[in-house]
This record gives sequence, C-alpha cells and structure tokens, in this order.
Amino acid sequence: MSRAFEPERLARKARRHQDHRVALMAAARRILAERGITGFSAASVAAEAGVSKSAFYYYFPTIEALVAAWSEHALEAEATALVAAVDAAPDGVAALGALLRARVALYAADFDSFRLLYLWPQVLGMDPAVTASIAYPRSARVQGRLEERLLECRAAGQLRADVHPRRLSLVPWVTAQGLLSLASGLQAVGGGLRFPIEEMAEEACAAIEAGARA
Repeated sequence: MSRAFEPERLARKARRHQDHRVALMAAARRILAERGITGFSAASVAAEAGVSKSAFYYYFPTIEALVAAWSEHALEAEATALVAAVDAAPDGVAALGALLRARVALYAADFDSFRLLYLWPQVLGMDPAVTASIAYPRSARVQGRLEERLLECRAAGQLRADVHPRRLSLVPWVTAQGLLSLASGLQAVGGGLRFPIEEMAEEACAAIEAGARA
C-alpha cells in the first residue's frame, strides 16, 4: 500500500474503533436502564451490541472501564451544559439559579441517564483514581466558573459580604442532586413528587438567589 494512503487508512481504523466503543457503551446503557445490574457483564453487553465477548475485551479491558468511559462522556456533556448556563446568566447570583435549573432540566426527562451516572457506579464500583481523573476536573470547571461570576458580583456589591463564593457555588449543584435523586427514586418504585420537579427547582432557585444577593 502506498504511504500516501496510510494516514487515511489509520483515520478509518480510528473511526471504526471509536464507533465500536460507542456501540458497546450504548448497549451497556440499555441493559442497565432496562434490566438493572442483574446479569450485567461483559458477555451480556457484547451480546446486546452484537459482537463477541473477545471483541468486548479488545475495546475495554474490564466492565468497569466501560462504565468509566460512559461516565466520562456523560459528565463532559453535563459540565458543558452547566458552564454554558452559568455564562448566559446576567450576573453571578442569577447564575446560581441558572445552574440549578440547567441541571434539573438535563435529567428530569431522562432519569435513566441520571441513575447510570450517579447511582450505578456506586453499585458496580469505580476506581477512586478514575473518579479523581474524570469527575473531579469537570466538577471543578463548573464550580470554578460559577465562583468567578460570584466574585464579579462581590466586586460590584451585589453579593452578601458574609457569603463564601466557593462554598456557595456548590449549593445549586447539590440541591439539584437532591431533587433528582428523590424524583428518580420515586419514579423507580412507581411513585412521584407531590409537585413537579421544575416547580420545586424554581422555589429552590428563588431561595438561594434571595439569600445570596446583597
């Protein structure tokens, strides 16, 4: 083969490799969403994706590695959406509510993704080193941007003097986490919240923003 075609061949190979990884991650997502952890294994994921078990191990060394790869993709999408919401808010205090609303909106119509990202890794297990390399940097990116916007508000006299911007930047994320955990848990057992999650999020946004603004 001519060396002139080698880069194109390698690019096609890389695309096929990525396509197969994506197909296996999608298969794992379907199994966990539809069946839970019962029978969740490399063999079941491979069968769902229509490949051999040996092919699974060509793309992922372990089932935990697959869960980590899916989590990285999902967390990156979440972080991108939340930073965009923070940047679009008129000021740092308003960005508190914007982050909370954006996070609730991201998962309220897709509790399966929320469970896969925040529940199943607790059950299936996740190497702390993987958590540190995947989750923490993306969380720090979101919280860091919100803290920057809060500090802008402080400089403009719009933020209460006794508020700690870094700690406050965690509040909307944690509040959304609680609402989503409650709503997804109730849905899983056939129940539901007394009020729509979006209305509860609005109440929380109003309280957080009112408590922070000078």
